[in-house]
Formats: sequence, C-alpha cells, structure tokens
Amino acid sequence: MASEGACRRHPQAVTRLRCGSCDEFICPACTVQGPVGMRCPDCGRSAVTPTYDVSGAYLLRAMAASAAVGAASGLIYAYLFAGLMWGSLLMLGIGYLVAEAASAAGNRRRGRTMQYVVGAGVVIALVMALLFARTFTAWTLIGAVAAVFLAVGRVR
Repeated sequence: MASEGACRRHPQAVTRLRCGSCDEFICPACTVQGPVGMRCPDCGRSAVTPTYDVSGAYLLRAMAASAAVGAASGLIYAYLFAGLMWGSLLMLGIGYLVAEAASAAGNRRRGRTMQYVVGAGVVIALVMALLFARTFTAWTLIGAVAAVFLAVGRVR
C-alpha cells in the first residue's frame, strides 16, 4: 500500500501521487503531465532547445554579420544591378547571403530572434539599394519582399 504525504507547494493537500522523476509528493493542482508520467512543476519544466537559445555574444555576432552583409550587398546591388528586371532575382541572393552570414556568425542558431536579425539585414540591404541606386523599379521591392521571406525561412 502506498504511503501518503503532503504536497511541498500545498502542505494542506494530502496525496499519494509522487513525481516520476524526483519522487516528491505532488497534489493534482501541481501535476505536470510529462512524456513518461506525472511530474512536479520543477521536473516537468520544459527546457529551451540550445538551437533556439540565441543570447549574448552569438546574438551580437549575428547582428553584426547581418548588418555588414546587408549593407555591402545593398551597395553592390545599387551600383551594378538596380533598375534591371532580373535584378529582383539578385535580391533573393541577398536574402540567402544575409541569412547564411548571420547563421554562421551566430553558431547556426535559429528561432524568432534570428528571424528578426536576418529580416533587418535584408531591410538594410534594401535601404542601401534605394539610397544609392540611380533608378528605382517596383522589381526591387518585389525582390526585397521575397528576400525577406527567403532569409527568415532559412533560420526558422
């Protein structure tokens, strides 16, 4: 027969239910359903996957790489390819380059933070292209929108 005990978080609740990991008594209010049984809130807490945990130095490196590649590729686009219809295809290449540079600098991290970083890098490329281009066409904007989707998809 199982012993009874009080829940650590709710001492007034007497229970026979125990955490499957640490064997502490838990009341039904504290129970977290885990993949292999009932857990206490401490053991049942989900951890952030390291791939999606972008912080500190990795984030700064990714932001610097995204901004640098975005600015450089935007200038190259402005001086060599602006105004050309097929230049919008090159904007897709800019999106790919920005995403790969930020991903490599950020130790291949992914997630929403990296999506914002690479999206900003493509916007920097578009701003540089618009500021320094001799001509402006709608194809540049169409290519930039597609480039943002491509870049964000690379680090999703």
